[in-house]
Amino acid sequence: HSQSNHEMRQSLLFFLLLSVVLQPYIAQCKLLQDTTLDLVEIVWQHEASAIYIGSPSILKVNCSSKDTGVVWLASHDYFGSGFIGMTRNVTIYSSEDTISWSQLAVVPDAYWGNMFSLVANNRDMKDDVIYLLGTSSDVNASISIHRSVDCGRSWDGAVLSQPSFATGPTPVAVYNNTIYRAMEYWASPQIWPTSFQAMMLYAPLDSGDILDARLWTMTPPLPFDKAWIPANWTQTQPLQAPGYLEGNAVIGPNNEIYNILRFNALPYTNKAIILRLDQNKNALIFQQIIDFPGGNSKFVIRRDPVSGLYLSLV
Repeated sequence: HSQSNHEMRQSLLFFLLLSVVLQPYIAQCKLLQDTTLDLVEIVWQHEASAIYIGSPSILKVNCSSKDTGVVWLASHDYFGSGFIGMTRNVTIYSSEDTISWSQLAVVPDAYWGNMFSLVANNRDMKDDVIYLLGTSSDVNASISIHRSVDCGRSWDGAVLSQPSFATGPTPVAVYNNTIYRAMEYWASPQIWPTSFQAMMLYAPLDSGDILDARLWTMTPPLPFDKAWIPANWTQTQPLQAPGYLEGNAVIGPNNEIYNILRFNALPYTNKAIILRLDQNKNALIFQQIIDFPGGNSKFVIRRDPVSGLYLSLV
C-alpha cells in the first residue's frame, strides 16, 4: 500500500534478513550479516509503463506429475498509475529448478494474496492442495480465497467476506489444526494508512472445506489508538499519519497467536506493533510497540522450524 513515489520506481526489490526473538509481550530484532545472493529474475516489468510488480509470494509444493516430484510456484499482482482501470488478478509462475520460470496461470478477482499449501484430505491425492488468500481487488475489496488441486494450473475460488478489506502478501500460520491469517478492514473514508483496522481470520482445518465462508471466524476490526503512542514521541516530534497495516499472523514461542503489523510512525522509523489474539473473547489486544528494522515498510515473518528463530524479509 506504500504511497512513496520512490518505491514505485524501483525495478528490483532487495530483502533485509532479520532475526526476531519473540517472548511473551517482548520482541527484540537485529540485522543479520549480509550474504552474497544469486538472484534469479522470475518476471520483469519496464518502469516506463508505470505498471509495477507487487505482492510477491513463493511456494514449494509436492507435484506428482513432475520428474522431481516437486514444483516451485511464484505469484504477484500489478499496481501503478499505468494499471488504473485494468482487471485485478494474480499471475502464477512455475519452475522445477528455481532457475527457469514460465507463466502457468492467471487467477481472476485476486489481489494482495499469499500462497500456501495443505496436505490433501483425500489419501488418493498425491499432490498438495494450494491456496491463495488475499482480497479481490485494491478498492472496495472482498476477502477472497482461491484453490488449486493440479499444481497451480487451474484455480477455483470463493468470497469469505464482503468489502472493504486490505492486506499484503503476508503468511498464514497454523497451530492446533487451526489456520490464522491477519487482515485489515479499510474503514471509510479509506485514508492511507489511518483508516486501516487490524483483524485476524481463523478457521479449523478438520471441519470441512476452508473455501466455505461459514468456517471462518473474524475478530472485530481494531482501529489504531493514538493512546498507544509513547508520550515522549508526541512531545518531541508528533507523528504525521500514524497507522498500521499488512499484519502477520505469528505463533509465539508460548503458542499465543500474535498479529505483528507494519507501523507507519513517521518521523519515527523501524517500529512495529504487536497485537495478541484472545480467542476466548475473539478479540485482538494491543501489547506493545517494538523496535523492528524496516518496520515502516512491508515485511513478512516466518519461523525456522530447526533453530526456532523468527526470520523476517523486509
